[in-house]
Amino acid sequence: MTHRIHAVEKVNFSIYPGETLALVGESGSGKSTIGRSIQQLQALTEGDIHFEGRSLRRLTKARKKALKRDIQYIFQDPFASLDPRKTVGFSIAEPIRTHKIMHHSSEIKQRVSESLERVGLNAEHASRYPHEFSGGQRQRICIARALACNPKLIIADEALSALDVTIQAQIINLLMELQEEQGIALLFISHDMAVVEKMSHRVAVLYLGQIVEIGSRQQVLESPQHSYTQKLLSAVPIADPTRVRNHCQITGEVPSPVREVGNEPETLIYREFQTGHWIAQGQ
Repeated sequence: MTHRIHAVEKVNFSIYPGETLALVGESGSGKSTIGRSIQQLQALTEGDIHFEGRSLRRLTKARKKALKRDIQYIFQDPFASLDPRKTVGFSIAEPIRTHKIMHHSSEIKQRVSESLERVGLNAEHASRYPHEFSGGQRQRICIARALACNPKLIIADEALSALDVTIQAQIINLLMELQEEQGIALLFISHDMAVVEKMSHRVAVLYLGQIVEIGSRQQVLESPQHSYTQKLLSAVPIADPTRVRNHCQITGEVPSPVREVGNEPETLIYREFQTGHWIAQGQ
């Protein structure tokens, strides 16, 4: 092996119950890699992940499987996330059976109906197939499947990018309502800054697999300190022709995460600009 891909390097953050942490950055910055690693869809090469104070590396195989019940994933493409040969009721019930949350068919059917109704659909929709629904409805079904296990953390990986603006607003309101009701922690992976501003409590900005700025939504979006964050926000269009803004143009090619073995990326050093607002130095 002569080269390695440094997808994520020395990333460190926490998510608390009832909180939404948004991970933002350009394509290839490492956002999805972080989400998949937390859900154990991708193995760690170094470092560790702690859930409720317990190290994932030290958990038994049985406990790791049980942990997947507490951490649920909502993917970008709702149609690809659902088996077209199975009814949506079967898809929602599958994790309930897999994790042995319920055993009796009547109980499972009742949980499926409740999950569909919580996301604004009807119980009778359980007998239909994915192709019979719109994109927004399919994403609601994916959310219902995630909620069926009563998770403590939901990872939403570009979950709104395939939907139109009206449906996006409905899904955003739904997620926020469910979070307020149940205290679910949400890791929201996105490149849409308008959605991030609406949903997030805190924001972490990723660049080439490392966090360059992290803080509250107000700190990062209204007072960005890192040059990359400033450029990222400068590229967001404003629907106000009277407002003038200085543009920080992003120029040149994005450096490649592929490096020769031994040529490791520099580990960033952080300074606290304000309480809870950290910025990588020297960039």
